[in-house]
Amino acid sequence: MEALLKPRLEPRVLDRLESYRKELEKLEEEGLDINVVKTLRAALSEAECGHWLASAIISSRVIDYVRDQIKGKEDKDKIKFLVDNNIIPKKDKELQELLLRALNLHRNALVHRVSFFPELDNTLIMLGGALAFAKILLKLKSS
Repeated sequence: MEALLKPRLEPRVLDRLESYRKELEKLEEEGLDINVVKTLRAALSEAECGHWLASAIISSRVIDYVRDQIKGKEDKDKIKFLVDNNIIPKKDKELQELLLRALNLHRNALVHRVSFFPELDNTLIMLGGALAFAKILLKLKSS
């Protein structure tokens, strides 16, 4: 029955989603808030069903939750705070870019643009960004 309900996703997408699921399991073992874990599981499940908008909106909940806990007014200020406080590596420009892209997509998905309907690539950025923010949450809680 499940095979009838889930669309066939490309192997690269299934691999990425599986790696996200494993990363989430690791974060859960490290003590990530259970509500964040549940939210990310829901976002992953929606993505596995090809429900890109639902997955992006659910991922946005985590991004927004963590964003609110980072000092700084603008998104770039928040990333600077994370770098300055060694929460994310200064040299990891790829991670910084992912976080900024996820924040931008988050605003488009939830706030600014009712015409925004994410496709696969945007949804994967949102999921990856939400997981990156979940890692940051763990570091914020421990500092």
